[in-house]
Amino acid sequence: MREAEFLKEEDFSSLVPKIEQFAKDTSTPFYQHTHEVSLSLMESKYLTVVGKKDGEIVAYLCGFSLNKYEFMIQQTYSEDPKLTIIMGDFLIGHLKPLGTNKLFILFKHNPRAAERHGFRIERYAMVREI
Repeated sequence: MREAEFLKEEDFSSLVPKIEQFAKDTSTPFYQHTHEVSLSLMESKYLTVVGKKDGEIVAYLCGFSLNKYEFMIQQTYSEDPKLTIIMGDFLIGHLKPLGTNKLFILFKHNPRAAERHGFRIERYAMVREI
């Protein structure tokens, strides 16, 4: 069985290995991602949705409200690609009644993969080392 739900405090320790794998896969800081996910347990602006298969966490997505109308997904990791869609639908089902009408995703992989889930490039995050 595949299901999605909001992260509960008692599930946090089970999620840490997934966050660590996401950090390795994207070559980004583990502590930053752990901090963002933990914020969802403390602040309503942040949300983490976990995907479970047979009761075990195998996927998650984490993000925050930019404003009343826009939500930014910062992390998404899944051992089961079908859960990505289930988690996305769960998140949209929660955000839509609140007035959110646009999702952004900070994608650390080839952006073509996000197109499969209905995303298109609208803004660019650019970096300059100084």
